[in-house]
Amino acid sequence: MSTTIKVLYIPVGIPGCGKTTFWNDRVKKEFPKAIRISPDDIRRKHLNSEVTKVFFDWDIEPQVWEESYDLLKYHLKRGYSPIYFDATHLTWRSRWNVSNFGQKAGYKVICVHFFIHPKLCFVRNLARENPVPHDAMVDMLRTYTSPKMPGDPYIDEIQQYKLQPTEEERVKMKKISLTDEIKNKKTSCI
Repeated sequence: MSTTIKVLYIPVGIPGCGKTTFWNDRVKKEFPKAIRISPDDIRRKHLNSEVTKVFFDWDIEPQVWEESYDLLKYHLKRGYSPIYFDATHLTWRSRWNVSNFGQKAGYKVICVHFFIHPKLCFVRNLARENPVPHDAMVDMLRTYTSPKMPGDPYIDEIQQYKLQPTEEERVKMKKISLTDEIKNKKTSCI
């Protein structure tokens, strides 16, 4: 165990908001023995994405999430800390699925809320080797609910993480148009 207080981090935000960057630049550097659980990594393994270039398939989603939760329970049971469950967690229910396991295991559950403009997320997503499709990003923004205290069950703390765009990203953000429904939605990104 790498810390005296056992901590479970639950990042919240759409693709491109900085969840994995936060893991690499902050958590992993501060806690070299930290555990990262990533449904994306499990999905890529099952789809053999390096070879097939397929990165998502609805048919394997139940298996991906079952394996992710099994890994989480395994590490919680052994007291590893901190644990970073790297997924979008866009709704209170998806956060509850993870935070509930953490609370029952005696962990402090910290929600890391990525407070970033949605256009910046879209720009960063497009810069990825395998970007999430635009329509899927829009659907994620539509379903997104900000974490709240009180409100989100089993969350002990919410930390805000703000990421500012580079000048190049600012220029690209001006070229992205989002529907009025999304522009006016209160999200972590706005």
